[in-house]
Amino acid sequence: TGIPVGIDTSGSISKKELTLFLSEIVGIIQHFPSCSLTLIFCDAQVHAVCTITTLGQLQEAMEKIRGGGGTNFEPVFQWVEKNLPFPPCLIYLTDLCGTFPSHPPSYPVIWVSVGNRKTAPFGCVVTLNDKD
Repeated sequence: TGIPVGIDTSGSISKKELTLFLSEIVGIIQHFPSCSLTLIFCDAQVHAVCTITTLGQLQEAMEKIRGGGGTNFEPVFQWVEKNLPFPPCLIYLTDLCGTFPSHPPSYPVIWVSVGNRKTAPFGCVVTLNDKD
């Protein structure tokens, strides 16, 4: 089973932040080469889904990035529920500014945040530090 990775593509995410998100995905691919990731690009709705295992596939997936609207985290959780039952976890790359699902899922959630917000109503928040 692959690991679902929600990628916030809303209007509050800059190119710089999106680059940080993608560098984290590169790190996962490099450190866990046998792992497959299902990238779910979402602002207030899911725009694209790509399953990748290599850096070349990540490059192709980047061409599908769409968004720029508001932020609702719920569509990613709904997509996972429908398409990837019982995932090992969900990694969500975001600034944590958006609408959260009213109930936590049955699997672990890791929020990887680039914003000033440090909390989420469920799951574990990891803050990405921008060294620039």
